Amino acid sequence: MLILKELQDVGKQIDWRGADLRGVDLSGARLHDIDLRGVDLSGAKLIGVHLIKVNLSGAYLIEADLMQADLTGSKLSEANLSGANLEGANLEWATASRANLQRANLKWARLDDINLRGANLSMAEMLGTKIRSSELIDANLSRADLRGADLRNSNLRKANLIEADLSNANLQEVNLKGACLETARLSRTNLIDAQLNFAQLIEANLSQANLVGSNLTNANLRSANLAIAELSYANLSNAFLWEANMTGANLYLAILKNANLCFTNLKGARLISTNLECADLSAACFLDANLEEANLTRTYLRGVCFQSANLECANLTGAYISSTDFSGANLSRVVQAF
Repeated sequence: MLILKELQDVGKQIDWRGADLRGVDLSGARLHDIDLRGVDLSGAKLIGVHLIKVNLSGAYLIEADLMQADLTGSKLSEANLSGANLEGANLEWATASRANLQRANLKWARLDDINLRGANLSMAEMLGTKIRSSELIDANLSRADLRGADLRNSNLRKANLIEADLSNANLQEVNLKGACLETARLSRTNLIDAQLNFAQLIEANLSQANLVGSNLTNANLRSANLAIAELSYANLSNAFLWEANMTGANLYLAILKNANLCFTNLKGARLISTNLECADLSAACFLDANLEEANLTRTYLRGVCFQSANLECANLTGAYISSTDFSGANLSRVVQAF
């Protein structure tokens, strides 16, 4: 196998563009500020290589071994890194828009401030990866493994995260507006102050997730699992929560104006001072739920179960009540209950 080391002195004197370097061993080499556009490094051994500020736009690094490589500030736009090993690599401040990282190994890699707009990261292994303050608009992360990853302050607007695993990940203040997270796993995920408006979260698992102060307006959460989720101060106005599981969820001071909660399970949920104005709660279950001082004005309560629920000081002005079960409920000081 061709072995090339310490090329920093001669690298700039050679035109590497489009060169065929498949299978070469560049482990430990230092190639700073070199133009490697279109180079074919498929299957190359690049362990611990220094490729700082190197231009690899359109390059082929298919199944290349870049473990612990330093690619700080490098250009990887439209590069093909499918199946590449980037475990523990440093790609901070790199540009990898529209790059192909399908099935790439990015475990424990550092990708802070990277541009991955429109990149393909489907089925990528990103366990514990740091991708803070990064650009991932329109990126494809379907079926990616992002368990324990840190994506704080990143922009994932309209990203594809179908079936992605984000369990225990940190997505605080992340922008996921219009993102597709159908059947995604987000259990115990930190989504404090996250932007999830217009997001598709059909059948997503958000059990025990922290969504304090998050924006879920117009989000589609049909059949989503929000059991024991923390949703205090969250905004779910116009959200679609048909048949969602919200047992034991905390919705203290949350806003659910005009939300659709038909057939939703809110057994034992905490909805103290929650705003449910004009929400459709048809056939929802509030068994043992706490709705103290909740705003239920003009809500649709047909077939709702409020058995043993606490509705003390709740406001039901103008609510539509039909076949509603209040047996065992605390209705003391309810405002215009009937």
